[in-house]
Amino acid sequence: MLTITEGIVLKKVAYSHSSAIVTIYTRKFGQTAFMVRGIGKKGGKSALLQPLTRISVSFHHREKNSIQTVSDLEVKPGSSYYVHPLKGTISIFLAEVLFKALREESPDEELYDFLDGALDYFSNDTFSPNFHLVLLIKLTRYFGFYPSGKWSEDVPYFDMINGKYTSDKNSSLHMIYRELAKVFYEISNKDFNKEATKMNNPDRRKLLYAIIEYYQIQLEGFGEIKSLPVLVEIFSRD
Repeated sequence: MLTITEGIVLKKVAYSHSSAIVTIYTRKFGQTAFMVRGIGKKGGKSALLQPLTRISVSFHHREKNSIQTVSDLEVKPGSSYYVHPLKGTISIFLAEVLFKALREESPDEELYDFLDGALDYFSNDTFSPNFHLVLLIKLTRYFGFYPSGKWSEDVPYFDMINGKYTSDKNSSLHMIYRELAKVFYEISNKDFNKEATKMNNPDRRKLLYAIIEYYQIQLEGFGEIKSLPVLVEIFSRD
């Protein structure tokens, strides 16, 4: 029976000159691998398979198959992040993070709808230098390690192992300290469409590294993000 579901492209690996195995986070089935054929032809599907492209995918779902075969793909309007030089790099980075973070996730329509709404904003906004930071912190709520407590002058540190703000700067070996912890807290309470937290590029990079470290601590097997140095390079000049 033909099944149709919405999805977000996370990863593409070439299988032959005209086909690829594409990992898509789908609304109905969670993270799913698909065989996509005909991508090398003129007018083929390659343009639909850029990182974070939102699509509708049609296929005959076979539960025993580790790789499903696509019957048809249609792109959702507002998914051409790759044509913007900054958004393109951010989309590659976020797709890699999501690929690793969602690997063991079962279908979660609430999480899917959150991502879909966030990518709507990402598509329509001119450019938000903090978008990826806000998204990554908000996603921790769905993964079960959203920061606990509140930052204050009396509780100015964030303990990444225990996932909470603390007054003890030596409570663990992995800490975010004072001013950066304050920004971490402020961003965790921001909506995408609210005025951006003011940060210079060096602090933005520090916070990005801290958030990725937090993911690495909290998600077993999360590992290295290979696209991180490229994203950091974007914000290399203040």
